[in-house]
Amino acid sequence: MTDFADDLSRKASKQFARAQDRAADAYDNAYAAVRRDPVIAIAIALGIGFLFGIVLATRR
Repeated sequence: MTDFADDLSRKASKQFARAQDRAADAYDNAYAAVRRDPVIAIAIALGIGFLFGIVLATRR
C-alpha cells in the first residue's frame, strides 16, 4: 500500500510540474502578444467583458 501511495504521489508531482510549466508558457505567450499588439489585446478584453456583462445581466 505504501508503494502505491508513493508511486501515486510521484506521478501527481510530475503532472503538477508539467501543469506549472504549461501555465508559465501560456503566460509568456500572452504577455508577448499583448506587448506586440496592445490595441488588439484591449479590444479582446473589452469584448470578453461585454459578453461577461451580458451573461450576468441575463441571469437576474
